[in-house]
Amino acid sequence: HVARRDGAPVPPDSVAAELPSFLRPAGGVHMSLGDWSRFVADHVSGEAGDGALLSKETYVRLHTPAPGVDQPYACGWGAPMRRGRRALTHLGNNTLWTAGVSAYPETGYVILHATNDGRASSALGAFEGVEERLRTRYPDL
Repeated sequence: HVARRDGAPVPPDSVAAELPSFLRPAGGVHMSLGDWSRFVADHVSGEAGDGALLSKETYVRLHTPAPGVDQPYACGWGAPMRRGRRALTHLGNNTLWTAGVSAYPETGYVILHATNDGRASSALGAFEGVEERLRTRYPDL
């Protein structure tokens, strides 16, 4: 992990290893990368009516920005257009870790990013670089 201000590493079981409860993303939920990938894949397949958790209509509603909203934001998901396709995105951190996702319902591609650098701005640049390299290898991404 990126060390705190005094330069000391933060033990994972320390109170300082997590945000205060009122600031925690998703209520402090933690999961493995495998579970996270299954969760996101379910959202992607849910739009096609093949989701395991919710109805197709609910997935579509969760992924569709509200009318009149200036930014492509939908119920916790970003929903920007990328290379002519709608993406589902999210980026968050707890000051020690940053995690992000880019999912493409039209193609079924899901890219998960995670780093033990809690500075979202520096992590975002790295994530975007990884995605650009993937696009050169997988043009239909």
